[in-house]
Amino acid sequence: MHPVRGQIRLAMCLSGLSVLAGIAFLLFLAWSIQLLIVQPASWPLLAMSGAVLCLCASYLLRLLAFNQSHYAAFRLENQIRSALAEQLARIPLSEVQRLGTGSLAKIVQDDVKALHLFVADSTPLYARAVVAPLCTGALLFWLDWRLALAALLVLVIGAVVLMLAMRNAGE
Repeated sequence: MHPVRGQIRLAMCLSGLSVLAGIAFLLFLAWSIQLLIVQPASWPLLAMSGAVLCLCASYLLRLLAFNQSHYAAFRLENQIRSALAEQLARIPLSEVQRLGTGSLAKIVQDDVKALHLFVADSTPLYARAVVAPLCTGALLFWLDWRLALAALLVLVIGAVVLMLAMRNAGE
């Protein structure tokens, strides 16, 4: 992934920002509901506008993140296939016949496509998988440390149960 590292980092940052905008959407939504409970006759336009803007920002940032990661994956796929074609052009024909066209085609097509799927789809999801729990946990601690500890306890219990369930999975 070295040739497209910068573009992948950008995609991951955009994906992380998308998570933050999604959390901000929920905060604005909670604020809107709280204002409606306190004053049912008035519309909380500022809070509702913030919620709509954050929701739109979250969607657009996620879209931009996946666009960046897919463009990076296509660039990487093109570079790898070009390098493989140049390498194959230098291999003697007898070696190509010995290896077989099927195995060479598998490398050039299937293996590079598998790398494309990892770069294009997984990298923004990894960023989301890191940013979302960290920010949500920080927000829970900010709101109420007891709630955060309860959520952490549920997470720990779930991890222990999963480890116990998977202890013989290797066999």
